[in-house]
Amino acid sequence: MTNSIRFGVFGQTLIRWFIMKAQIYCPGKNSLQRFRPDRPERYNRPEVYRTSDRSIDRKGGISLKVLESVEEIKNIKEFWNPLLKSSGVNSIFMTYEWIISWLEVFGGEGEIKVLAAYKQGELIGLCPLCIKKRKFIFWSIWMVEFVGASLTGRADFLLTQNKEEVMELFWDYLWEQRSRWTVIRLREILTGSLNLSILGDLLKDRGIKHHFQTCSRALFIRLAKTWNDYLMSRSKGFRNRMQRAQRRIGKKGNFHMRDISSAPDCWETIFDINSRGRKNTHGINLFADQQNRDFMRRVAERFGRKGWLDMKFLFFNETPVAYQIDFSYDNKSWCFNSSFRSDYGEYHPDYVVQGYNIREKIRQRSREVELLPGNEPYKLCYTNNQRYHRVVYIFNKTLISSGLRWFYAVKLTVARLAGKRKWDVPGS
Repeated sequence: MTNSIRFGVFGQTLIRWFIMKAQIYCPGKNSLQRFRPDRPERYNRPEVYRTSDRSIDRKGGISLKVLESVEEIKNIKEFWNPLLKSSGVNSIFMTYEWIISWLEVFGGEGEIKVLAAYKQGELIGLCPLCIKKRKFIFWSIWMVEFVGASLTGRADFLLTQNKEEVMELFWDYLWEQRSRWTVIRLREILTGSLNLSILGDLLKDRGIKHHFQTCSRALFIRLAKTWNDYLMSRSKGFRNRMQRAQRRIGKKGNFHMRDISSAPDCWETIFDINSRGRKNTHGINLFADQQNRDFMRRVAERFGRKGWLDMKFLFFNETPVAYQIDFSYDNKSWCFNSSFRSDYGEYHPDYVVQGYNIREKIRQRSREVELLPGNEPYKLCYTNNQRYHRVVYIFNKTLISSGLRWFYAVKLTVARLAGKRKWDVPGS
């Protein structure tokens, strides 16, 4: 009996403490619901909570509009890419065509939050975000991310003027909506981005808990004037492997590269080659998911109309054995995806395809070719130039978020001590 009374008193004390913390971190009605990892009521809120038609004014005539549907985003189609070019980001993964394709396929899985800043009626800032259910550490939470973060090669805020004021405007809105998310994860921002510095200063001034970390590296090739100049910049072993691969496949049969960018029926062949590739045997298959297939079809159609798509097949005795998907934008090329059939691996078709691809880019006078973020050792054969991308984690002021922040810090420390992040830059 005595133990039961003690347990009851302890339970009441614990509940009072929990309620007190809830009122401190999440003041207002139904505060305890904000600690729940699963909040299905977010989609059943009354219409008065919708913010897509609301503008938040700031000094200097800057206002914010939140776009929450694909239809609203399509209304600013003609302004998106000019703003992207003026912002200095100029990444093909932040173009209207990439963003709208991703939202059409994946947008229904969460909340769309595209933040648009206007000054005297002129669009001066964009931040394409979404709120989706993600697993973080060991907990399933609502997370804010850049649109298309799972497939993008680079992301950033698109700001042209009054950057500090616009960033503050974006953050004020996100903090006002903090009951809808637990963690903000903004990744693939280029190290050295001015927007990253502005965001970091803002978070420090507001006393918001956050972590900056290097999340990936992207190797890129600064193209020489000629193919021979490029080869001479690489090691002798690499040059021999490139030449040996072409001789070997040439002795066994006829091979040639063919542009298939305008062939709408090529995707089934690409999916088939991908499923027979070596990466697939290790569980790496971009096109294993049907949504990814639908997304790539939409992107390819839009990029093709813009002249940004470059897809090629390597034919061996008229049989397609390898493919390469590249994107070209602003005189720059991105190697997005490639694969070859593993039963032709002895001929090293990857060297043949990539060698042909680099020669073509040199002929087209492209500035550089970027091998998208990844740590595959083979990429170092082609170049030593690399850029680092950063990720920022921003944590809400809830008990769950605070606990996740602590576990994340411990996990990061253990990973660094174990040497699992060898590509991290110092101070990351």
